[in-house]
Amino acid sequence: AQATFSGMAALFEPQTGLPVDKATIAADGTVQLVRGNSDFMKTSPTNIGLGMTSVVIARDHGWITAQEAEARVTKMIDSLDKMERIQGFWFNWYDLGALDETGAPPVTLNEFLSAVDNANLTASLMVARAAFDGAALADRIQALLDAQDYTFFYNSTVGLMTHGWDASANAPSPYDYGTFNTEARLLALLGVSDGLPRAVWDNMSRAVLAYETATDERILVVAPWGGSLFEALFAGLFMDDVTYAPDSIAEHSRRIIRVHMEAAAKQGRPIWGWSPRLSPQGTYEEAGVP
Repeated sequence: AQATFSGMAALFEPQTGLPVDKATIAADGTVQLVRGNSDFMKTSPTNIGLGMTSVVIARDHGWITAQEAEARVTKMIDSLDKMERIQGFWFNWYDLGALDETGAPPVTLNEFLSAVDNANLTASLMVARAAFDGAALADRIQALLDAQDYTFFYNSTVGLMTHGWDASANAPSPYDYGTFNTEARLLALLGVSDGLPRAVWDNMSRAVLAYETATDERILVVAPWGGSLFEALFAGLFMDDVTYAPDSIAEHSRRIIRVHMEAAAKQGRPIWGWSPRLSPQGTYEEAGVP
């Protein structure tokens, strides 16, 4: 876990304190930020949220001091405060290599606000608010949270959360999040927390599929989109399924981990666990157990 934090910390762009989406690794193993290349210097709400949460985890484990953690998160909040938003929500991508005179990174690549990526950042802001409770930093984080209302992403026609908002068209996405066993259940929970009907949560599909092991055992799982661990497990980082849903969501997480282990064994692979990723051609692609 400490090594994972070190990897995340190496991605932080010094001026903004925000993690970049990509980097290169030199022959000596050091991580190098690729300045002058907006594709490498971009960041997203999910990147920022995971960076912020990792700082809190590092503080709690004693890998960094409380003072360093507060300084790091303060720098992140300074940046988030300056960045262009709509209805309190952040855009998909910002360019950390092209800061304006205020030090704010501009929106890049598209003018879309991803509902699920914002949910990932909101959950991380909640983590940071709790971590610095009683400090002025917590009040600043609360102000960012108060500016958000997840009913903005609600499709009342079908009773689901949309994929997001297209600022260039000034319209919501034509697509909705309808599969329960994905990171989108975190988005649904935030919608219900902001006053949407519980049906937003209940309406998500829970179709059950069976995975057959090499010994003809059937493991029943609620299918994610692409059969990946990211889809099945990510929301659990914030929702504490082990405590609040031990016999349902947490049990399912154990099953889908076992499916991945069984699939790797079938293929004779020494490692297991697939999730969406960049292909060697540079395109973001689904990856999981079919």
